[in-house]
Amino acid sequence: MSAVAQIDPIEPIEPVEPVEDTEELETVEEKLHLIASAIERFVHNVRDIQECARNCVPQASRKFLDSYEDVKSSLEENQAILESDASPEEKLVAARELRKTLRKSKRLQNDATITTLERSLFIGMFTCFDRFVGELLEGVYSICPELYKGLGVQYSAAEVLEYETLSEFKAAVLDKEIETVRRKSYGEQFKEFERRFGFESLTKFDSWPLLIEASQRRNLFTHCNGIVSQQYLKVCAEAGYKVPEDCKIGSQLTVTAKYFYSMCRVVTEVGVMLGHTVWRKLLPDERRKADSELNHLIYDFLHLGHFKMAESLCKFAGRLPKISDDVMARMFTLNHAIAAKEIGGLNAAKKILEKKDWSAVIYDFKLAKAVLLEEYVEAKGLMIRIGKEGDLVCEEAYHDWPLFKKFRERQEFLDGYEEVYGVKYLAKLSEIVHDVQAETEAKDIKTEAGSEPAEIVA
Repeated sequence: MSAVAQIDPIEPIEPVEPVEDTEELETVEEKLHLIASAIERFVHNVRDIQECARNCVPQASRKFLDSYEDVKSSLEENQAILESDASPEEKLVAARELRKTLRKSKRLQNDATITTLERSLFIGMFTCFDRFVGELLEGVYSICPELYKGLGVQYSAAEVLEYETLSEFKAAVLDKEIETVRRKSYGEQFKEFERRFGFESLTKFDSWPLLIEASQRRNLFTHCNGIVSQQYLKVCAEAGYKVPEDCKIGSQLTVTAKYFYSMCRVVTEVGVMLGHTVWRKLLPDERRKADSELNHLIYDFLHLGHFKMAESLCKFAGRLPKISDDVMARMFTLNHAIAAKEIGGLNAAKKILEKKDWSAVIYDFKLAKAVLLEEYVEAKGLMIRIGKEGDLVCEEAYHDWPLFKKFRERQEFLDGYEEVYGVKYLAKLSEIVHDVQAETEAKDIKTEAGSEPAEIVA
């Protein structure tokens, strides 16, 4: 699937000044982590869903095939005994086994374990998204309590006095608002974000039709066993999603592996973009932290080999109305080029890099560009010129940054590393591994020594 999600750039509004509340002990900086941690938690939750699918579905498939082979073998063996010259006693045992096997066979014919698992994980992915929307709203209102004034809900004095503190009342109001938003369709939810926070055209990005189709498919699995309805076709058409010609009312939808993993990417893209769009709109002064968090996410996806996901988020970053500084803008560009190269090869990376002028940049960026363009002799020279510690590149980066993945296997890199750090790269890597092993063993020993013996209950 090649669709790339992007939310159209918007101009930031003036930041909302938080209203002081003596009952609120958290600082704005501490509250800010509510948005950042909500985004990170959401990404990891969807990733957990993916890992469950990757580990559990194949295992369930193998178990089904093993059961099928066992049943087939048992039927053939015992039927052969009945048709042979075996003793009456042997035939009675075979008949008993046949009846047992026939019951297993009937169960196998009705076994929907794999389908149930696939659908459950697919539905669970949207559970993660719904939870994220609630956490995002909670974070926004915690950071900008002035927004409570725009809720437009009237409460009587009696209702307010049911709560001992203003904080408890505000928490109850927000819980009710979050539930109200969650009960709406995704189209209605995004309209709520537009209305409450002053966005324009929040749904005009490439993956929007895909998200809507997937959410409607989720509804069909939840309520009518995946049977296509008029409502499904209507909502998909309104969102601009073109259903296949063979998808008609009464047909049954499934979740293929390709579809499932592409939707994991779409849901993650939309959630991350929504979170960062809200964050930057309401808190433009925190743009640097938002840029850093977004770049960290992209970095993680590159490490995991999720290059389409990294590419989509880099394109989103490139379309943001403002980025905190040129360093962050170039980091987004370099990571975009890394992802593009993995997907489309060297020429794809060149096209990304050509969008910026690299002639007057720091040596760290020149090194990154040389590595991406596979100019390895020049890259080695830049390594030596940068030395042990550059503005961005350090020894850890040579071991960890996905940029250097292929360069690490070149003799130019090995020679350059040894010249800069006075030690062979592989020797240093081995040292790092030994240190990690020692730390792990130390923690295990400490945990074992600190454990209390089980209490014996008389």
